[in-house]
Amino acid sequence: MQPLARGAPARCGQSVQAGAGEGQSGVRYHGVAEEGVPFREIAGVIGRRLDVPVDSMTPEEAATHFGWFAHFAALDSPASSQRTRQLLGWQPQQEGLIADLTRDSYFNVAGSRG
Repeated sequence: MQPLARGAPARCGQSVQAGAGEGQSGVRYHGVAEEGVPFREIAGVIGRRLDVPVDSMTPEEAATHFGWFAHFAALDSPASSQRTRQLLGWQPQQEGLIADLTRDSYFNVAGSRG
């Protein structure tokens, strides 16, 4: 298993990677602490950090605004780690996505306003 990117996904991946040594080949494990974070919450954090407005949109407005990405923005696909926890005895150790997104490391890029 390859290490993941920085932030909560990386820490979560490292935690599951450690427990996956006890798992079975071909079985999918979900290393998530939260079952679903609404898109509006993710957008809200990003909007606040970048100091840009975040507005609600109708599905038609979203399709125009997001173009090809509208389908993905509208998906409701929560993932559960219940089975991973049962099979591997794994428990999340890190903060959730929203708390992680509020960290400066996501927005302190040369030239950014965040």
